[in-house]
Amino acid sequence: MKLKRFYFFVLVTLIVFIGCKPDNTIINPPKPPPPVGVKIGFDSTYLPVSTENKLQDKLFYLLTVIQKSDYQVIIEQPEFKTLRERYKSLFAEVSNSTSLSKAVRQKFLISKTESESLKRAFVRAYNSDVLMRDIVKKELLPSGNWEMYYAGTTDTTFLKLVVEQTVAAVDTIINQYLVGTKSQYPEDGPSDNNGPKNLYTSDYARQFIDAINSIDKNSTTVLNLPIATALSLLTMINRDEAVRFEPLATGENKAVIENIKNIVWNNYTYASLIVPGDSPNSEGDAINLSESAKKHVQYAVEAYNGGLAPVIIISGANVYPYYPPTQYFEAIEMKKYMMQTYSIPENVILVDPCGRHTTTNLRNAARLIIRLGIPRYKKSLIVTTKSQNDIIEAPSYATRCNLELGYMPGKLGERIADVRLEFTPNNINVLTLNSKDPLDP
Repeated sequence: MKLKRFYFFVLVTLIVFIGCKPDNTIINPPKPPPPVGVKIGFDSTYLPVSTENKLQDKLFYLLTVIQKSDYQVIIEQPEFKTLRERYKSLFAEVSNSTSLSKAVRQKFLISKTESESLKRAFVRAYNSDVLMRDIVKKELLPSGNWEMYYAGTTDTTFLKLVVEQTVAAVDTIINQYLVGTKSQYPEDGPSDNNGPKNLYTSDYARQFIDAINSIDKNSTTVLNLPIATALSLLTMINRDEAVRFEPLATGENKAVIENIKNIVWNNYTYASLIVPGDSPNSEGDAINLSESAKKHVQYAVEAYNGGLAPVIIISGANVYPYYPPTQYFEAIEMKKYMMQTYSIPENVILVDPCGRHTTTNLRNAARLIIRLGIPRYKKSLIVTTKSQNDIIEAPSYATRCNLELGYMPGKLGERIADVRLEFTPNNINVLTLNSKDPLDP
């Protein structure tokens, strides 16, 4: 019996000794990054800079900021010169061509190696000059365009992620509209393994070559040539939906933005009514407005007239037909219908004419709420058909948001009725540009 106790004592001692043996991987584990969104870079008072190219300003704000700063240290980085010279040689190679093989089209992509080089060059510039640091701190961070990359990172890590997103946005457009790689949303860009389908214009390759021949080859601004190539593709096939109605603040949304300043939010149960769009693609639909969209408007008007919220946000783009894209935008047509049929004043209707999917309908509505100073921690109300609210409430919707956007645009609340679902747009990460969708970044 004593021998058994002795063995037991030895065993326990060994276990304790081994368990307490110093092990840095256990004693000093790496600290987990704080939750995304804790560290906020966005400044609601920030005034974005702009150029004459609205599409560039929306899709490639990094280039716009650099151009407006006229920053010499960026120009002088050898990696940028190397990329610039490669593109100039590529332009010369194809300038007199009548067709482009897939191998040649792929040369317009920025490679992974080049992307890594660009990131190193930007960090070198940041470390060597205060002006580049000012660009990060006074332009890139407060713009909110890369908000989800900021929490828990250093400024240089943030800068590398900004560059990575910019490169990815270039490659998305070139892959989709030149190489022929299928996009995240195939209906937004006709292409196949042989390249873009010739559904918009004739002699696609020749028109592309003409477009890039007109690019200023002497510009020394970093990333100008690959970005100009991407923008040329979108422009030549009229895929400028991302900025078709810009500037919204002085156009379609001017009246309501001026009215927002006078709203006493505590007088309302909800901050806003969010109305997703619906495409006119069913029998009986008018060419510009579906019967289902009219229902969305009706439900929103009933909630507004009931005094539930002071602002109505309508989100919907020119989704259907896909080829060629329709010139009717759901949000714009629903706004017209709401004003003409129900006499709702323009100064309570915000429009987002870019949201092409239920995921981005909520994301873009949340963006408007945050950027315009509508209380984002106050509940809003999604007003739509029962079937669409069923989709939003389903677990698969959150899965899709996380897969396509990297986050949920906010927090779902109580289902008040079949056509009313509470939503708190409190996720500031919605401001982040999406490199996978040039039609609604």
